[in-house]
Amino acid sequence: MTRRVLVVGPPPHLSGGIATVTRVVTEAAASGACADWEVSALDSGGGRGPAGYRQFPGAVATVLRTDADLLHLNMASGGSALRKTLLAEAARWRGLPYVVHLHGGGFAGYLDRVHPRYLKRLARAFRGAGAVVVLGNHWRDVVADRLELPEGAISVVPNGVPDVGCDLEVRAAALPRTLLFVGEVTRHKGVDVLLTAVAELLPDRPAWQVVLCGPTPDAALLGEVQALSVALGGRVLATGNLGPTQRDEFYRTSHLFCLPSLAEGLPMVLLEAMSAGLPCVATDVGAVSDIVDDTVGALVPAADAAALTQALATLMDDAQTRDHRGGAARARWTDGYSNTVMATRLTQVWDEAAAVVRTRHTGASAQVSVIIPTLGRPSLHEAVASARAQGVPVEVIVIDDSSGTLSAGAVPAGVVLLHTAGRVGAAAARNLGMQAATGEVIAFLDDDDTWRPGHLQDALGVLARRPDVSIYASRGMVHYPHRRSRVEPVELLGGRTVAEYFYGPSVWSSRCRRIMTPTLVFRRQLADHRMDSDLAFGEDTWWLLTAERQGAIVHQSAHVGVDVVAAPERERERAGDSRTRTWLGRIDGLDPELGTGYLVGSVAREQARSGQPGAVIRTAIDVVKRRGGRWVPVLAAQSGAALVVHFDHALKRWRGR
Repeated sequence: MTRRVLVVGPPPHLSGGIATVTRVVTEAAASGACADWEVSALDSGGGRGPAGYRQFPGAVATVLRTDADLLHLNMASGGSALRKTLLAEAARWRGLPYVVHLHGGGFAGYLDRVHPRYLKRLARAFRGAGAVVVLGNHWRDVVADRLELPEGAISVVPNGVPDVGCDLEVRAAALPRTLLFVGEVTRHKGVDVLLTAVAELLPDRPAWQVVLCGPTPDAALLGEVQALSVALGGRVLATGNLGPTQRDEFYRTSHLFCLPSLAEGLPMVLLEAMSAGLPCVATDVGAVSDIVDDTVGALVPAADAAALTQALATLMDDAQTRDHRGGAARARWTDGYSNTVMATRLTQVWDEAAAVVRTRHTGASAQVSVIIPTLGRPSLHEAVASARAQGVPVEVIVIDDSSGTLSAGAVPAGVVLLHTAGRVGAAAARNLGMQAATGEVIAFLDDDDTWRPGHLQDALGVLARRPDVSIYASRGMVHYPHRRSRVEPVELLGGRTVAEYFYGPSVWSSRCRRIMTPTLVFRRQLADHRMDSDLAFGEDTWWLLTAERQGAIVHQSAHVGVDVVAAPERERERAGDSRTRTWLGRIDGLDPELGTGYLVGSVAREQARSGQPGAVIRTAIDVVKRRGGRWVPVLAAQSGAALVVHFDHALKRWRGR
C-alpha cells in the first residue's frame, strides 16, 4: 500500500538548504529509497519577497482537504516558523499527523526574540507533532531545553546529499589550486572574515585562487570582493548563483572547502563538499561540529579571522594532509550523510509519526494485561479474540459485573475471570482488573468493542520510544445505529494537556473531542491510580484528568485502533442537571477555570443544539457569576443558535399539524 507525505517548504527548484532537502527527499522517494512512501512537495510561500506569501493560503487549504497520510513541516525561523505553526494547527484541527523538521542556524536566537504568547503556540506545535526532527545533537538540546520537549520525542536526522563525485586524478591536475566557498556571499555566512584571511594568505601563495560560488545580495560586500580580486591579480572570483551542474564541477576540481558561517543548522553545501572528497574548514556553529573535526578538515570559532587563517594555511601548504582529510571526509559522507541514508532515517520517522509500526513485536515483548469488564454480552468473545490477535503476548482479564455469575460457555476459554458484587459499574470493575493485572503494560477494552490489527503494537512502539509518555490513546471507528460510522475524535489532543483539550477556551467550538477508554494503553505504574467508582459517568475522563495532575503524560495517536459500538440510549440516561452539577463540582476542585470551560463548552453547547434558549441563558448567568466575563460573546452566540433551533422545531411542529 502506498502512503503519501506532503513535504512543506520552499519548492525543490529553488536554491537554499530547505529547498535542497525537499529536492533530495523527492528524488530519493522516486528512486524507491523511501519504502512505500510517496513524496509530494507543497509550497508554503515565503523567502521570495511579499509575492512569495501568496502561496500560503493555498497551502492552508491543501492541508485542510488533503488525503495525504502525513504532513512534513520544514521549519526555520521568522516567517517560516509562523507559517508552519499555523499549518500545524490546521493539521491538528484536521486530525492529520505531522512532523516538524527544524532547519536554520538562527533558531535559538529567534526563540530569544519572540513574544512569550507566540512562544507558547510554537511549543504546542512541536509537542503536537508525531515526531520532531533536528539536524544534530546541538539542536536536540536547544529544542528539549527551550521548548520543554522530552529528548525521547526528538529524532536526530542529519541532512544528506547525493554523490557529487570525486576524481582524484582530475583534482590533482587542476590548476590553479582552488579554495572554494559555496553559499550566499554575505556577512552572515562569514565571507567578510574569509576575505580578511584571504588577504593575508594569497600574496605568499601564487598557486592558489579563491572561488565564491553563490548569490551576491550584499552589494557593499561584493565591492570588497572585487577590490580584493584586483589587488591579488584576479585570483578572487565571485561566480554568482550557478546551476547544480556548474557548481558540482567546482566541487570536483577544487582542493579545499571553507564555510566560515556565523550560524548554521547542518549545511547541505558542507555535505556536498565532503561527498566530493574535499577537506573542509568550517566554524563551530549549529550541528557543524557533528561532522567536521581535525580528521576531515578543521573546526574554528566563528568570526575568528586569525584561527581561520591558521587552519587554511596549514591545509593549503600540505598536499598530503589535504588528500588524507579529503578521503576521510568522503568516507564520513558515505557512512552517514548520503541522500539514501537520510531518506531511510526519515522513512522510519514517518512510519512512527503516522503510527504505522512496520516490524511486529515478538515473544520478547512486555506482556500486556487486557482488562475487559462485561455484562455477559455475546460480543465478549469477539473482543477477547481481537486482543489475542494483536501479535503480542497478552493476559486477558474479564471482570463479570452482571447481576448473576456468568456461565462457563459465556466466557472464552483461557481468560482470567473475576467477579464483582454485581452491577457495581465499569470503574469498580476496571479497578478490580488493575489490581489483578500482572503485565508491565495494561490496556482497557469493552466487551462490545474490538481492537483493530496493530493497535497494541503501535501503543507499545510509542511507549518504547517515549519514556516520558505514561498513557497511549488512539482514534476509533464509532459505529452508530442505522449503519452510520465515523472516525472519532475528529479533533486530536495535539500538544494540549487533557484539561485544555476538554475544557480550554476553544472547546466551545469543538469538532468532537474524545479520549476513548477502549483505546487506552498505559504503564503498570498507573495501576495504583484507581478510577472513582462513585462516579456514574465520566469516570474514565476523571481518571485521565487526575492522572495528568499527578504527572502522567497522554499521547494520542491519529491511528484508528478500535471499532466502538455507540450506545446513544446509555448516554441519554446519563444526561441531566444532576450530572451537570456533580461534574461541575468535581472539576472545580481541580481548577475553577475548567468548570467555566465545561459549562460553556459542554453544557451550553448541548443546550444550544437541542434548542433550549432559556437553559443557555441560565447557564450564561452561572458563568457570569463565576467571573467568566470573557465567555459572554460565546454564550450570546450559543443563545442565538438555541433560538434558531427552537423556532425551527416549532415551525416543523406547526407544519405537522
